[in-house]
Amino acid sequence: MKTFLALLLLCSLLVVMAATEDDLGCGDVSKENMVISTALCDACEGLFDEARIGELCRSNCFQNSYFEGCLDSLNLR
Repeated sequence: MKTFLALLLLCSLLVVMAATEDDLGCGDVSKENMVISTALCDACEGLFDEARIGELCRSNCFQNSYFEGCLDSLNLR
């Protein structure tokens, strides 16, 4: 499971780092925070094995209850 999450994180980092801030659609979110937040949403999606959770977690530039729930589920706050 840890290997899977590490690979998922690496893939997320590569995708987000290749994008410009305009491509990301969240102009007020730094690229570093975008990488971290995207990885958290991807980890949450993997945890629940539900593809839609990642999409919902990333919606509204991570300003939503799904992102908050993912933080709780991953014991990050």
